[in-house]
Amino acid sequence: MLIAVKEALELAIHAVVPTARIDLRVVNGHWSGMVVACEFDAMTHGERHRQIWDRITHDLGSNAIEVGALQFFSPVEAEALEAD
Repeated sequence: MLIAVKEALELAIHAVVPTARIDLRVVNGHWSGMVVACEFDAMTHGERHRQIWDRITHDLGSNAIEVGALQFFSPVEAEALEAD
């Protein structure tokens, strides 16, 4: 079941941000991780969360409860994190 949720989650994210680099892992029984996409350059953090989570809840339905914390970064933001 976990793999099916991961695949559905990746498809939902790519539907909103096709260029996304997605790094997911299971943490406490939920898929969590980081999403990096150039499309985020033009979005506020609130817009990123709203658009992605709207799609996740729509596409995954009741399986959305298997998704934990997701962080959304532009490539520049991700590079700054990795430099620290």
